[in-house]
Amino acid sequence: RLGGDLEALGARVIYDGKAYTVVGVAPAGFQLSGDVDLFTPLGQNTAPWMQDREGHPGIQVVARLRPGVTLAQAQAELGMLGSSLAKQYPKSNSGHSFLVQPLRREIVRDIRPTLWLLLGAVSLVLLIACANVASLLLARAVSREREIAMRMALGASRSRLARQCLAESTILALGGGLAGVLLAAGGTRPFLAVWPGSLPRADEIALDWRVLLFALAASLLTGIFFGLAPVLRAPVHGLESSLRAGSRTVTGSSRRLHSGYVIAEIAIAIVLLIAAGTLGRTLLRLSSLDPGFNPNKVLVARVALGSDAAINPSRTRAAWHEIVDRVKNVPGVQSAAIVDSIPMRGDESWIGYWTGSIPPPTDRMPMSQMAFASPENLRVMGIQLLQGRFFNERDRIGSERVIVIDEVLADRIFGSHRAVGKYLTLQILGRARVVGVVDHVRYRGFAANDHAAASDQMYSPLAQLPDQYLSVMASGMTLAVRTTVSPLSIVRAIRQKIRGSARDQVLYDVGTMEQLATGT
Repeated sequence: RLGGDLEALGARVIYDGKAYTVVGVAPAGFQLSGDVDLFTPLGQNTAPWMQDREGHPGIQVVARLRPGVTLAQAQAELGMLGSSLAKQYPKSNSGHSFLVQPLRREIVRDIRPTLWLLLGAVSLVLLIACANVASLLLARAVSREREIAMRMALGASRSRLARQCLAESTILALGGGLAGVLLAAGGTRPFLAVWPGSLPRADEIALDWRVLLFALAASLLTGIFFGLAPVLRAPVHGLESSLRAGSRTVTGSSRRLHSGYVIAEIAIAIVLLIAAGTLGRTLLRLSSLDPGFNPNKVLVARVALGSDAAINPSRTRAAWHEIVDRVKNVPGVQSAAIVDSIPMRGDESWIGYWTGSIPPPTDRMPMSQMAFASPENLRVMGIQLLQGRFFNERDRIGSERVIVIDEVLADRIFGSHRAVGKYLTLQILGRARVVGVVDHVRYRGFAANDHAAASDQMYSPLAQLPDQYLSVMASGMTLAVRTTVSPLSIVRAIRQKIRGSARDQVLYDVGTMEQLATGT
C-alpha cells in the first residue's frame, strides 16, 4: 500500500487510535499466527485486559529450542515454571500451566492424516499402473518368445537379455515419470483450487528438487522391478522347441506370472474401492448433518472502526449500532447483525461459569463458548430459538444482565427443567439470567466432535459488554448480513455505507457463510 518505497521506514501510521513508527517490513508471505498485516510490541499494549492477571489473554509463546534440547525437556522445565507461578499467584495461576508442541503441528493442525491417506491412495494407484504395465510387458514378451530364443541360441546370455528388457522398461518408466511431473506442474494450482477445505500453507506448495528426485527414484525403481518380469520367463532349456513353437503357446510359468499380476491388480483395486466407498459414506453423512444455522445467502466481514470510535466506549457502541442501521438500508439486505465470533471460521472465545454461589476451583471450572451479539444475530444466522427469547434493544448496560444458552448447555445444567429464568454466574461478567435457549451450532465444522464437554455455547448482548473490553473488540467484530441476492454482489455498496463521516471505517476478511461451511 505504501508502494514498496524504502521511505516507509520511519513513516508514522495510526493504528487503533495510536501513532506508531514503521521500523521494519516483513516479506509479503510471512506468517506466524494467522493472516497478520501488522506487528506491534507486546510490551506497548496498554489495554486494561492486558493488565489483568486473572483475565488470561490468548498469548502464545514461540521459542526456538537450544541445540540438543528435546521437547520433553522443555515441557518438564516449563512445567516446573508453571508450578512455581501457581504457588506465587494462586488466585490467577492455579490449575494453569504450559503446553509445548512443535510449531509445525500448530500450523498444519489436523491435515497430516489426510495427506498421508492421499499419499497412500496415490501409491496404490501407482502399483496398479505398474502391475498393468508389467502384464503388458509380459504379454509382449510372450509374443517375442521366438525372438528371445533366437538370441539365446545365437549366444546371448541371460544377463544380456535382462539388460535389454530393463533398458526398454526403464525408458518407458522414465517417460511416464516425466509425463507425471509435467502433469503435476500444470495441475497443482487447479487441484488446490478444488481441494474440499482449507489447506495450511497451500501457497507454498510447489515442485522442487525433492519432488523431482522422488519422481526419478520412483520411475527407476518401478522400471527395474517390473521390467524384470519378461526376463523371468526367458527360456533356458528347450530352445529348439521354443524356436519351432514360436509365439503360438503360452508356457505355464508365464501364465502363473501373468495371473499373479492380475490378482495383485484386482486386490489393490478392491482396497481402493473400499476406501473410496468409506470416504464417500463419510462425506454423505457429514453433508446430511444439521450445522445449527442456515449458511445460505449470508455475508460475513470483519469491521474496523474509525480511530475515534475505537478509543471511546460510548462512541464504539453508537458506531456498531449505526453500522447495522446503515447496512439494513442497502438494497438486497434482509437483516444485519454485529457479532464477535461466527461458526466455522475458527473464532472461539471461552468463559467459565457456575450455578451456585461459590465458584469452583479454576482447574475444575466448566467452560463454554461465548459470543457477544446484537439482537438480530439469530435471524441473520438462521439459528432456531427453542425456548424464551433472544436479545432486544432493552438489553443494554444498566439493565439486568441476560444470556441465551444452547440446548447442550441447558440439558447439561438444568436437565429436564425449563432453563429460562434460571441464573448462571460468569467469569468477569458476573451473575446473568437465562432468557432463551437456542439450537446447538457446529462452530468447528461438520467433522468436529461437538459432543465434547467443551461444546457448551452461550450468547451475551453486545450492548452489555463492559467498557474495558470494547477497545479490544473495536477492530475485530464481524458484520453478518443476510441477503436476498448474491452476498458478494453487494459488498461494494456496504463498504460505501459504513465508511463513516471520517471515511476511516472499513471491511476486511470478506466472505460468505457458504464458503466457510464448504471450506472454499
